[in-house]
Amino acid sequence: MKKIGMLTPSSNTAVEPVTAAMAASLSEVSVHFTRFKLTKIIIGDNKRGESDTDTLLEAASLLMDADVDVIAYNATSGGWLGEESDQALCDAITRRTAKPATTSILALLEAMRLYKIKTYCLVTPLVDEVTKQVIEQYKNQGFECTGYRNFNIKLNKMSSEITDKQIIEAVKESFIPGTDAIILSGTNMRAAHLATPLEEEYGVPVFDTAAVTLWKTLRLIGANNAGISGWGRILE
Repeated sequence: MKKIGMLTPSSNTAVEPVTAAMAASLSEVSVHFTRFKLTKIIIGDNKRGESDTDTLLEAASLLMDADVDVIAYNATSGGWLGEESDQALCDAITRRTAKPATTSILALLEAMRLYKIKTYCLVTPLVDEVTKQVIEQYKNQGFECTGYRNFNIKLNKMSSEITDKQIIEAVKESFIPGTDAIILSGTNMRAAHLATPLEEEYGVPVFDTAAVTLWKTLRLIGANNAGISGWGRILE
């Protein structure tokens, strides 16, 4: 049995049940979670919610009590902090635990490169200022945003209350024909189950951040994702 460990924001009520549902068909893989303090998005010196790197490393160490094989920071702060920041966090986790590590944003960027994505539309719970930083960071990595819709949510716990209808309408408002992909960014926004129907409607890959995080951890432990369906082509 391979074990995946995930660091989860304290206010996130979506990513655990969603990830468990996505992984339900994997008989040789189990997923385990620990939490770190994050209730709102803070732009400033302490940029990963209310938790600093030492706090995250301590949370990662707790996962090692379960002898996990890989650790994922299952949150999207790397979207505005940048790829280098998330990679530095992963390097620190690996030094502490001797296990491979990834984040939701590193997984997303890898998926976009794998699919040779150049343009995307973005749907996210984030506030305006942070959304613009995310778009700028992705531009620095060679990805151009053709349209976006953000829900301007300040308290992370409220992201889980975004409805299917709101997400579907947000994609409709922001998608421009010819765009290469759709990104549903926010691991507390319940959106992974919409990836497959949206792919069927728009004809492009849909990358949900909870889904790509699971995808990347499975790759890191060499696990077969056969049997997973209905969560977007990235997991099929």
